[in-house]
Amino acid sequence: MMDADKFNKWQLAQVGVAQNRYEKRFYKHINSLGSDVLYYLSNVRNIDKASKPKIDKIIAELVSVSNTRYADAMLDFAADAALLANYVAETERLGLGAIASATDVAVVAARTPIAASGMIQAEHMANLVAYNNKRLADTIRQNWALKTPMEDISALIVGTEKLRNSDGLIYKSKVSARSAIDTALHSTAMTAKAETWKANDVYRYRLVASLDSKTSAYCQSIDGKVFTWGESSSLVPPFHYFCRTVIVPELDKEYSWLSEGRTRSSAYGPVDSNITYNEWAKQNADKIAEQNEIDRLKRNRRAKARRKANEG
Repeated sequence: MMDADKFNKWQLAQVGVAQNRYEKRFYKHINSLGSDVLYYLSNVRNIDKASKPKIDKIIAELVSVSNTRYADAMLDFAADAALLANYVAETERLGLGAIASATDVAVVAARTPIAASGMIQAEHMANLVAYNNKRLADTIRQNWALKTPMEDISALIVGTEKLRNSDGLIYKSKVSARSAIDTALHSTAMTAKAETWKANDVYRYRLVASLDSKTSAYCQSIDGKVFTWGESSSLVPPFHYFCRTVIVPELDKEYSWLSEGRTRSSAYGPVDSNITYNEWAKQNADKIAEQNEIDRLKRNRRAKARRKANEG
């Protein structure tokens, strides 16, 4: 068995590479949707004079176009999630020096509820589509009421060159897609790991949060807790969007010697593998407070820059 901390770092890095590739493939569908919407709206004139039934018809047609593009995106995502599940399961088996391979791991992952949203994978992604469709419909409807010129509505959808399109609806749709994809794939990876352990008669696992100042209060509180895979009381990350908490196998006491001397990563260097977040935070209270202040100043500078750009 290789060093657990090094293996987890390597595996998470590989998952990150795959995730970025899957996100870009998903983004292509959103970009195509943006082109579709702009093409459709280019043939709409005097939207401010349109009746409500006319606006409702325009929105219904745009949502139909959106659903078509997202349907293709979902097919790609389902295939990508299945690839990731099988990849994580196999690398986990090799990393642990295990013998048995998990079966139907992609199916299990797809049917396992995602703690961050309370939905299974398909529902979780469908919720993303509904959310982005609502924002598209709201943008059209609100600017019809505001009598906004069509060229300005188009700018609201694609964004402005001054802000590199980051103020447009298409960019915002990509941001929400990244959040949903990251969360769904994290759940997929954790399920694949646990299913591999189960195939090799290892059912107990430990929750391991990131030891830095960005970790959520909830993940701080559950760091180090041990559960049994498959029990009704078991908790499996992600617990929120962009959650970084992972699971590691918990060996029986007779094998505890395998963990002697092992460490886990932290923002300020390796620490004992058995330390919890709360213990680590007490030891590094001053450093964490200093980092929180640095992060606060950075947020303020970014907010000031955005206000200046909008005013300019």
